[in-house]
Amino acid sequence: MWRRPVMTILMLIIAVILTLPLRAQQKAVAPGFSPAKPFTEEQVSNMVRDGLGDESGAKLIEQRGIDFAAAEDFLQNLKAAGASEAFLNALRAAKPPAPARAKKPLNQVQVFALLVGQVPSHRVTMLVEERGIDFEPTDDYLQQIRIIDGDDELIRALKNAKVIKPPSVELELQAQYIRDEMWDEALASLKEAVSKQQFDPVLRVALGEALFRTGDYEQAIRELETAKKLDANLWQATQRMADAHLKIWELKKSLPDRVLACELYQELVSSPSPNDPNSERLAALFPNWNDGTSEKSEAQSRLAKLESPVGTWETDQGGIYFFHASPTEWSLESDRRTTGEHWVGVTGTTPLTEMPLSGLGRHRLGNCIYVGSAEIAVSGHGTKLDVTGTARTGVPLEGGRVGLQVCAESTTIYGNFEFHFVRKE
Repeated sequence: MWRRPVMTILMLIIAVILTLPLRAQQKAVAPGFSPAKPFTEEQVSNMVRDGLGDESGAKLIEQRGIDFAAAEDFLQNLKAAGASEAFLNALRAAKPPAPARAKKPLNQVQVFALLVGQVPSHRVTMLVEERGIDFEPTDDYLQQIRIIDGDDELIRALKNAKVIKPPSVELELQAQYIRDEMWDEALASLKEAVSKQQFDPVLRVALGEALFRTGDYEQAIRELETAKKLDANLWQATQRMADAHLKIWELKKSLPDRVLACELYQELVSSPSPNDPNSERLAALFPNWNDGTSEKSEAQSRLAKLESPVGTWETDQGGIYFFHASPTEWSLESDRRTTGEHWVGVTGTTPLTEMPLSGLGRHRLGNCIYVGSAEIAVSGHGTKLDVTGTARTGVPLEGGRVGLQVCAESTTIYGNFEFHFVRKE
């Protein structure tokens, strides 16, 4: 009978001992804050509002930490609200707590090693059911398990186990950087992650995206090419590679990059959208990335724009030409300052989607302008343009009847024309 009162007293003593430090901690922090958890963004804002945005608040930040990444715009808002530099520096130095790690699924080697290490088969079965596996058990593998004394229960557990593809690296921190568009931080973190998990296509795409966002388009392409080799179904890699080549074209006017951008956009438009687990992982990492259908529509629009003849062109003699278009007509006109007395011009009303384009051509050669039909063909994904025409009449710029006679007589010799262009802009 004496044991029950004694146990009650002991429990009361333990409770008092445990609550004393808790109450002491509660006195050290502002009311309303939990002493056990890192500060939230809202709590930090409230600290500044309540006058704790000074050195005393900075010490609390150092002691408890924060559960978010303090973006620079958030820090500037705190500064405007009265936070001191010491307080802001404490926030900059604070790191969000690392997320708790779940137990990892078993891999093939681990299951095999457990049995070889004399762990009972029923115990291995329990581990498989509890943690899952990260592989698809083949018949050959199951046969090997039987050989090393894996029983029927374990075989069934392996066949029915939840297959959890192992994350190549914890992506929570990278995802936070990406959501906050902290691309320099994301780049550094992803480079480290890829160095440890070189064969993860999702990490490669994420690294390629960070490189793209920081303007390193060539290196972004290299990472995305590797990602496509690891998983050919990752349309996100195709799309961002096309975007990177397009950026290089816009910056350097590199025709090969324009061609590659077109080819990749075409690949994206024509490829199916498989239900790829890696695409699902990427969607979780980049929640603002459009879905495959939307991206195909945008790719089609960019492809049409790139392959359109509208823009600036140059002949092999250095003559500059401009292709203009409106909803009802189009024209190819020369910059006379660069072409001298030998140039061509074409106008038409046929839709730009119909190739070759047919229109009225004017060809100047010396003092004669030849007028006739002309055709324009665009090739090389909008990088090459060829103009051919057949003149019907030749008209002199000056010279009266004599000039008219000269141009008329030379129409059959010089009236036909052929010009070749490469895209300049």
